[in-house]
Amino acid sequence: MSTDKQIRISDRGAIVNFMLGLNAYTISSGIFPKYLHGDAIVARELAVEDWLTIGYLQPANQELSKLANIYVSELRKYGDGYIV
Repeated sequence: MSTDKQIRISDRGAIVNFMLGLNAYTISSGIFPKYLHGDAIVARELAVEDWLTIGYLQPANQELSKLANIYVSELRKYGDGYIV
């Protein structure tokens, strides 16, 4: 798909502001909690065969934080059994 302009952003907070302010979209994991943005951002599944790999790194001697455990739990909900 061709677009007039592309903006590359790596910060979730900044991209949310761009999407809301410019009526823009992004291709991402789709993890945008409703409690942060209400119905202003809607995740849609793409009709493509491509895969997006999402993961996390954890030091061997360190436990995950409460927030990290929530993140991993959410990943597992959408992982369709592909969590390694």
